[in-house]
Amino acid sequence: MAWIDYRKTYDMIPHSWILKCLDMFGIVGNVKQFITDSVSKWKVELTSLGESLGDVPIGRGIFQADSLSPLLFVLCMVPVTLILRTTKACYEWGNREFQINHLLLMDDLKLFGIDHDQTDSLIKTVHVCSTDIGMEFGLKKCTIQYNRYTGSPLGSFQSLFTNIYS
Repeated sequence: MAWIDYRKTYDMIPHSWILKCLDMFGIVGNVKQFITDSVSKWKVELTSLGESLGDVPIGRGIFQADSLSPLLFVLCMVPVTLILRTTKACYEWGNREFQINHLLLMDDLKLFGIDHDQTDSLIKTVHVCSTDIGMEFGLKKCTIQYNRYTGSPLGSFQSLFTNIYS
């Protein structure tokens, strides 16, 4: 099992990915236009010693206090879920009637592989997908635990991640 934490979750999502997800999932035109217009107008005012230095457009991230942000974040993570569902790595119950390889709740992602190799495969898959959409793992908060019946040792996520990508 692996626990994935994303670094600065709401700050990292590129606006281009938000707009692509709206297209992929066929969001109705007026809603898509509203979000597209809103995102294009997101700015912050840069100040120094109380003096305004100007507005800076925001090219990535979503606002944490906005009620639309959780929905946009989940929408942006659905492709990762869809890709994980196509992999063969998973736990199976009852004559393969039930299979699970991940649980996603907002930015909390848990991966379930039956052994070390499956877990590593799931981590690699998530890393590739996450990198493609501009998201980064917060390695200090990620962890991994292998099934005690496989004989695989417990390990830190950072050392595993370093071994996979070195």
